[in-house]
Amino acid sequence: METRKKKSPILLKDMARQHLSGNYKTMVLAYFITVLIMGIPLQLLQSLLNLNSAGGSAIYMIAYIILSLLAAVFVLGQNHLYLNITRGRIFQLSDMWYGFRNHADTAILASLIIALKTLAAGIPFIISLCVVLATRNYYIAPLAGVTCSVFLIFTVYFQLTYSQVLFLMLDFPEESATELLAHSARLMKGNRLRLFYLQVSFWGLILLGGMSLYIGLFWVMPYRNMTMTEFYEDICSYRRHSDRRFS
Repeated sequence: METRKKKSPILLKDMARQHLSGNYKTMVLAYFITVLIMGIPLQLLQSLLNLNSAGGSAIYMIAYIILSLLAAVFVLGQNHLYLNITRGRIFQLSDMWYGFRNHADTAILASLIIALKTLAAGIPFIISLCVVLATRNYYIAPLAGVTCSVFLIFTVYFQLTYSQVLFLMLDFPEESATELLAHSARLMKGNRLRLFYLQVSFWGLILLGGMSLYIGLFWVMPYRNMTMTEFYEDICSYRRHSDRRFS
């Protein structure tokens, strides 16, 4: 049987640009709407609340957590829109609301589980930092540094391992949140460093987009998101080719 090679980052980006050609207006508008809906509430709270007070900070933190979980529903809809384009299906801007009509609870639950796993990995760092601040014994500060490094490693690991959950949810809607997490972990086996490199390759463009008063991000982020969609399609195709039992 002929061995199928994984597509290079350069090829994935080229395919993303081809699929975006003629469709950029829809993708930019979808991203713009998402940024407005997610960003305006926090901006309003920052202007209305006294963030220096315990009450104001608590309200803002609760709102931030709720919006962070809600972001998964938006990402699910965005992924639906991008997949429709890459697979040559009919698509429209309203596809971005797919997550609110389908599996919103699963998307939120999966994101919550990932957040809790990440938080659990950060407990040693939080404890060591509290000890340093409480005792002012800075000789044990290196311990906080080590635990912080471990926390960051686990954070990146979880982000890469479960990065495909909101794509898999579209292809495997019958799976539960925990099943989707396990599915993503299997799919990402051997692909974590590849995805990490692909994500890092966009850092320069994202920085430039931010330096242009964030206006450039409305072109950079759809390009990045489409490339990540191409990555998902590639690893699924590779897995199906190497293991016919993958479904």
